[in-house]
Amino acid sequence: MATLNIDNIEIGDLLQKSLEGSVKEMVRKAIDEVAADPLQRKDYLNKREACDFLGVSFTTLQRLEVLGLPIIHIEGKQLISKETLKSFLKTLEK
Repeated sequence: MATLNIDNIEIGDLLQKSLEGSVKEMVRKAIDEVAADPLQRKDYLNKREACDFLGVSFTTLQRLEVLGLPIIHIEGKQLISKETLKSFLKTLEK
C-alpha cells in the first residue's frame, strides 16, 4: 500500500489558514461532544449509566446479568466496564 508523505508539500497561505481553521473547528466540536456526554469520559459505569450507554431498560440490563454479564462489586457499588459491555454483547450476536 502506498503512503503519502505531506512533510514536503507546500501549500499557499490561504489554503493553510483554511485547513487550520477546519482542524480547529473539528477539535472544538469533538471536545464539546465529550463535555456534553460525561459517559464518554468514563471507563466504568454504574448500572443506570450502563443502561443509558446501551440504550436499554434496567430490566434488560438485569437479563444480561442473568446471561453472565460480569459486574464489578466494590464496597457496595456495582460497576460495569464499557469494554466488557461491548465484548459481552458481541458474544450474543448471531
